[in-house]
Amino acid sequence: MENQEIKYQELQEKIDFINKEIKELAESCEGDCLQLLQVLRQLEATHRNINEQFLSPALPTNRHRLYLLVRHMEEVGGWPYIPRMRLKSFCENLLREEEEKQAEE
Repeated sequence: MENQEIKYQELQEKIDFINKEIKELAESCEGDCLQLLQVLRQLEATHRNINEQFLSPALPTNRHRLYLLVRHMEEVGGWPYIPRMRLKSFCENLLREEEEKQAEE
């Protein structure tokens, strides 16, 4: 079990490094909506690719392994999901901001 914990720790360190790089990239695009959308699109594509090419084939094929996976998800966190801002929500937020600006004037 100790060896597995070391592997998990090494993986987490790599993930932390990648997250830091992504955050720095987003910060370098701050204020540029089109560049930030491109970053998010690429992250979503990467998420989809990892899910389809690597996660799906690795999913459990028997009840015991499925139980271990579900138990792990309950202990550590659920299924990964990247939410998308709905166009309707975007428009509602925009309208709300406009109404607030008009109320201030």
